[in-house]
Amino acid sequence: ALNSLTNVYAPLMVAGEEPGQIVVPILSPRIENNFSALGLRDQTWEGGDAVPVNTVDSFELRRCRLLVIDVEGMEIEVLRGAEATLATCAPIVHVANHRRDKSVALISHLQDRGYQLYWDIAPIWRPGNFAGNDTNHFGDTVSVGMLGLPPGDVTRVEGRKVEGPADSWSGASPVRTFVPDSLKR
Repeated sequence: ALNSLTNVYAPLMVAGEEPGQIVVPILSPRIENNFSALGLRDQTWEGGDAVPVNTVDSFELRRCRLLVIDVEGMEIEVLRGAEATLATCAPIVHVANHRRDKSVALISHLQDRGYQLYWDIAPIWRPGNFAGNDTNHFGDTVSVGMLGLPPGDVTRVEGRKVEGPADSWSGASPVRTFVPDSLKR
């Protein structure tokens, strides 16, 4: 509404591997917490709202050029619920990959489907940020993600390629992509 976008529908739901429901805790804004890093599968919550879980495939998308997934450890579940979308639409995928215990499965899942993966590492704070905040409260903390190109995609990427499931993001940097004019739509 703030951007006058009339073709956007934001359903109250969680994306996952199969339909169901999950409890989303009600957290007090008066207690210091990292609300954006809340893992819903990390623990059992006492109290909260039951929210429906649906798959990406349940939307039966005819077109999807970009799929962005950052769901605090549930990335592989979302991808499993997007198998048909990945197969039919072949979107570029940007997926968070900052949990070492889940990284191997996440990389394997996408590479098994022919995706070329590149590490995308972005500092949490940068000079000249949109908020005009001159103070870095985050030190050297980075956001770890991967950019995945589907089979046959000829987008040129500058960045360190993910070599295999055991690869680590250490030493990688943000990616830059270059799409040939003939492929721009």
